[in-house]
Amino acid sequence: MGAAKSTERSKQKALAEANRAAIQQKLSTLKRDISRTESEKETAADTLAESEEAISGANRALRELVGEQDGTNAKLRELATTQEQLGATIEAQKKQLAKLLREQYVAGNEDRIKLLLSGDNPNRINRDLQLMAYVSQAQARLLAALRGNLTAVETNREQAQNAKDELEEIADEQRQQKALLEKEKATHAALLGSLSSRLAVQRKEAGSLARDEQRMSGLVDQLSRLIRDQAAAAAAEQRRLATVAAAKARAQAEAQALALTLARQKAERVERERLVQQKPRPGVKPAAPFKPDPIDADEPKVAAAPNPTVARPDPAAARAADIALAPAVPDGAFASLRGQMRAPVS
Repeated sequence: MGAAKSTERSKQKALAEANRAAIQQKLSTLKRDISRTESEKETAADTLAESEEAISGANRALRELVGEQDGTNAKLRELATTQEQLGATIEAQKKQLAKLLREQYVAGNEDRIKLLLSGDNPNRINRDLQLMAYVSQAQARLLAALRGNLTAVETNREQAQNAKDELEEIADEQRQQKALLEKEKATHAALLGSLSSRLAVQRKEAGSLARDEQRMSGLVDQLSRLIRDQAAAAAAEQRRLATVAAAKARAQAEAQALALTLARQKAERVERERLVQQKPRPGVKPAAPFKPDPIDADEPKVAAAPNPTVARPDPAAARAADIALAPAVPDGAFASLRGQMRAPVS
């Protein structure tokens, strides 16, 4: 029964060790997965941070572009105002010059002729003619300068408009890039959330497996302790059985020694009785010597007992009484003495 229980517990221990090994393998694989997931999470977090930084840079660039656009628009408005003012001045001067030209055309030649025919001082006449020419030239130069200014304003306006258009294109590109970055940010954020969720599940599973491993290790230790206790108990039982067997063998040896002693003492008594019976008595014929039956040789017949006399204490009987206190004699130990015991003789 004990051996069967020990074998069953050994099987249970082997099964528990196999389960623990399987759990340890799963836990080791899961730990590698957790390490890989943590690395992926760190990479995703870094990428998300880079996306956020890029979006922040795009926002700064857009704000700068908006500021430049505002400055360009203000410059365009200023140039437009200046252009309008110059245009109005030019138009006024054009009208004035046209009027002057018409007046000179109508009366210009007559004035010169009058000055030449007036008989006035030639120097004065020449000075007046030069003055009239200077006025015409100044008006022409002023008109040319106004036209040049108008051309410059138009050129600046075109350049400002081109700059505005370029800024708008850059702003559009920046907005598109920002939208793309926002999309990438959302993707990275979703990936980071997914990795965080997966990592939480993996860590929870790892904790459960660690508890299972600990429980299996406790079971293996408990079964090992029980097996050791059973082995120790079996060894103790074997020692006890060996002690009992040794005591039994010792008792059997002592019983056999006692039986031999009693048999020897009996044989001596029988011999003494025989010798006593063989002594001739007055008026009595000597008894024929006792011849045991060959068939009953193993159980010799006891001669007829003499008249009973007062029995004297027999030292062997006293010793037998003492031996009665010893362990029980096995069955059949005294079978060879059956029929050979006689009553004590005087």
